[in-house]
Amino acid sequence: MIDTLSTEMSDALIITIDSKMEDYQIGLELTSMISCIVQQCSKKIFHVCLMKKKIFLILKKKFFFKF
Repeated sequence: MIDTLSTEMSDALIITIDSKMEDYQIGLELTSMISCIVQQCSKKIFHVCLMKKKIFLILKKKFFFKF
């Protein structure tokens, strides 16, 4: 017997896609805001933040984007 309706599956997919788009948009807004704040810091703080960002992006790509 089938316990799940096809409409439930398509609704779940739409909710997941909407959630990912919302997360992406929030990420873009936070990146912009943090960039503005960091650019107003000293050069040393700016370079440390830049290096941390690069390390984060490398680790993010390595661990979170495996399909």
